[in-house]
Amino acid sequence: MNNIPLIISSCKSFLQINSPSIAIHFANNTGRVKSVIFVVLNVFILHGGLVMTHMLPQFLFTIILFFLSIQDFRQYFINSLLLIPFWLYSFAMNPDTPWFNLGCYLGLLLLNQLNKEKWIGHGDLDVLACGSLLLSATHWIYWLNGACFIQLLLQATYYRTRRAPFVPALTLSWLVCTLWVK
Repeated sequence: MNNIPLIISSCKSFLQINSPSIAIHFANNTGRVKSVIFVVLNVFILHGGLVMTHMLPQFLFTIILFFLSIQDFRQYFINSLLLIPFWLYSFAMNPDTPWFNLGCYLGLLLLNQLNKEKWIGHGDLDVLACGSLLLSATHWIYWLNGACFIQLLLQATYYRTRRAPFVPALTLSWLVCTLWVK
C-alpha cells in the first residue's frame, strides 16, 4: 500500500495515496499541482483509528457535531434533522434500547417546552439524545460532565454577559470521551 494511484474521471484529478501519510494532488487546468496532506485521514483510515465498522457511527457523529457547532456559534440554532440517521441506525441495530431513550428524550422535550427553553435549547437536547444512542451510560455521563465543565469555563471567561452556545462544548467533550476515555 505504498503507492496506490486512483484516477477520478469526473473530477479529472489524480489521487495518490502514500503511506504513512496521505497526499492528495489536484491537477488544475494550468498544470500546476497543489498538494494537501491529510494526516488525520491517515490516523482514521490507514492505521485503523475510529473508522472501523462498529465505530463508524461515532466517527460520522463527530463530523456532524463539528458542523452543528459552527452553526450554533453563528446562529444559536442547529438543524436537528441531521441527527435523524443516528436514530434510524440505532433502531436498526438494537430495536429495544432506542425506545427507552426516545421516551426519556420526548419527556425532556416536554419539560423543556413547559419551562420555555429557559436553561437549555431543544437542539442541545437533540444532540444529547443522539449521543446517548451511541455511547454507554457511563461514557454518556462523562460526556455530559465534560461538556458542562467546558461550558462553565467558556461562560466564565468569554461569555460573561450573554449565553454561550452549548453544542461546541458538547463537541469538545465528545472528542475527549471518544478518543481518550476507555
